[in-house]
Amino acid sequence: MGYEEHERVQVKLEFLRMISRMKIDPAKMAFLYGFFEAYLKLNEKEEEQVMQKIDNLPEEEKEVVLQLPNSYFDKGKQEGLEKGRQEIALKLIAKGMPISQIAEITNLSKEEIEKLADA
Repeated sequence: MGYEEHERVQVKLEFLRMISRMKIDPAKMAFLYGFFEAYLKLNEKEEEQVMQKIDNLPEEEKEVVLQLPNSYFDKGKQEGLEKGRQEIALKLIAKGMPISQIAEITNLSKEEIEKLADA
């Protein structure tokens, strides 16, 4: 069954709204969500559209929906952590700390740190 892009976005939004109203335990919710994610995988543009639509939901509903597991949110969290490590690395570079120590502290590769230092 194929959906047009706008339908795919709307289907995901409605699924999130529906599952957020269900009174089920977290394990069952994670199972349902995992099944849905496997069934309807959205691309980054579509996920951004879902986020915009979530922003327009009533505040109470928005809060509940945003607490659901979501691959897009997980990706955003990972990107945020990466950016934080890079910011720390930049501060340590500015203080003159050796790259090997910065790599150990931030878990960034020496190559990544060297790129940051050059930029």
